[in-house]
Amino acid sequence: MNNAIKYGEEHYFEIKLTYEDKNKIKFTIRNKTTRMQQEHLPYIWDAFYVVEESRNKEISGTGLGLSIVASILAKNELQYEVMLVDSYINFSIWLELVE
Repeated sequence: MNNAIKYGEEHYFEIKLTYEDKNKIKFTIRNKTTRMQQEHLPYIWDAFYVVEESRNKEISGTGLGLSIVASILAKNELQYEVMLVDSYINFSIWLELVE
């Protein structure tokens, strides 16, 4: 959520919960971006990968945040994905419902 707020453009970000089936909810964070391109997507989960080529810390971070998130999600065996649709980036996590 912090990335969506920090890096999102036009002060736009959206959080959405979608009931996928009787056992899963899809949690999605979406924000507007013109900096992110399709070629960046395979690498954004890698440690120290940053999209901002200038490496300016006022614009970009260390490139560790999404790597840590991916590690936590993988250790908890949670499905996740990132998609770029037009000028919007969508991060989704599927959470299992427990009765």
